[in-house]
Amino acid sequence: MARLPELELPAGTLLIADLHLDVVGPEGDGQDGQDGLDNWLAANPAPALIILGDLFDAWVGAGQARQAPARRVLEELGQRFPGAVHLVPGNRDFLFDRKTGAPFGIEVHRDGMLGVLPTGGRVLLVHGDEFCTQDVTYQRLKRLLRRSTWFLRALPLFLGLALARYLRRRSRKAVAHKAPAYTAMQVEAVRAAATRAGAEHVICGHAHRAFSGPLWSATPGPGAGGSDAGTGGWWVLGAFAEGAELAGAGPGELGGTGAVLRVTETGLEPHN
Repeated sequence: MARLPELELPAGTLLIADLHLDVVGPEGDGQDGQDGLDNWLAANPAPALIILGDLFDAWVGAGQARQAPARRVLEELGQRFPGAVHLVPGNRDFLFDRKTGAPFGIEVHRDGMLGVLPTGGRVLLVHGDEFCTQDVTYQRLKRLLRRSTWFLRALPLFLGLALARYLRRRSRKAVAHKAPAYTAMQVEAVRAAATRAGAEHVICGHAHRAFSGPLWSATPGPGAGGSDAGTGGWWVLGAFAEGAELAGAGPGELGGTGAVLRVTETGLEPHN
């Protein structure tokens, strides 16, 4: 495992995941969702923002950043958090790279990063799909797609967008037919990744359902948040908001318990 970049996490830093903004196509289907996100960002100032994957429901290459819906999101993030937006790409936007994020002041960490809390605690920050090790079919497809990034980036934008729509439909059908235990994150995989990274804690997204618990002493169970416990913690962020919630939200109404974590002087806490 390559050495992950380290990032100091000042108190007040916010962590979110799985917005799944739909910006596929020149007109974009997620205009209302973007308005909801804009309102939330304006109502929640922070020294830094960490996005743990799937900011976009699909990302097919750098050309997408030139389209108005995606460009608006990226510009808004860069303006709200100048030089302090950090994105770990997820399974839906893994083609979003450092070159694409740089003009907007967004730092991209392809393989995740190691955050350092004000307490000195070290936190592994990743998307989380790598922990679904029982889902062999998904992991095989993931490896195939990652090996094909050169080809995917070379596709004309219209073909890339068409492929993204096809893969989204296929993914939804496949997940619907898989048992939850098969697609669940495996705590052994989480612990192994934390050990390799030299981290006491892990924060990720991907599952769309928030839970937390001790990482080393027991298998985590359902919960709404957690604390910087001495035994180490594992936090899975809930999906930031579904499309309808993003569309109908007023200023500050998004990011319920479990969907957003905030760094404090003493550790981590849910940000409501």
